[in-house]
Amino acid sequence: MNMAQSVANARPGPHRCSEWVSALRAREIPNRTQDQLTYTLLQSYERSFFFTRMDMLKTLRTLLLAVGLCWSMAAFPMTELAGVKVEDSVSVAGTKLQLNGAGIRYKGPFKVYVGDLYTTRPVASLDELIAAPGPKRLGMTFLREINSTDFGKLLTRGIEDNVSKSELSKIIPGMIKMGEIFAANKSFQPGEVCALEWDPATGLSIWAKGKLQAEPFKDPAFFRALMSIWFGNSPADWKLKDQLLGVK
Repeated sequence: MNMAQSVANARPGPHRCSEWVSALRAREIPNRTQDQLTYTLLQSYERSFFFTRMDMLKTLRTLLLAVGLCWSMAAFPMTELAGVKVEDSVSVAGTKLQLNGAGIRYKGPFKVYVGDLYTTRPVASLDELIAAPGPKRLGMTFLREINSTDFGKLLTRGIEDNVSKSELSKIIPGMIKMGEIFAANKSFQPGEVCALEWDPATGLSIWAKGKLQAEPFKDPAFFRALMSIWFGNSPADWKLKDQLLGVK
């Protein structure tokens, strides 16, 4: 049996080609005419094996890059809106909260602030937000200069638009206190943050420019009324409401 017949019968896989080619090249081919086809075939196998290894290496490198990208996204997950980085999670009162939704508050054609809502579980309505256990956080990162006194008045009007007169009468002390807080800050500059944080153990804390403003509001009814500005039946911005609640 000549070498050509041996190759035809054996039909080696690419993993053995290097051994065959090495053996072939080490010997003296007695009949180059007869064995030329065999030699060419083995060269073809060797090239196939080489490119198979190259393909495997490319695939492995692609997978490693993909894994690295996924790890990077998991380690530093965030969204960016109007140049504002919105974190995937925050911590309030020692509890990790997940981003429920984020969006941009518009006043006419102007972008006012980027809003973000963090909760312990997904919520899609005001009732679900209030019922969700643990802390909650609504943040606003301003995109333009805002007079804080005027902003406080807008919040007061938003509460009036979403609660009944009987409910409103019960939270007037909280509304007055909130108005005083915003009046004291004079203005919000682009990039400055106002955050409303609810902790069942302590109540509602208002943070402005990185500082806690006064003592927490302990009345749950006031917190619900305040949240109705964004999530009530007459929200200040319908599109922002849907974005914060993750409604598609």
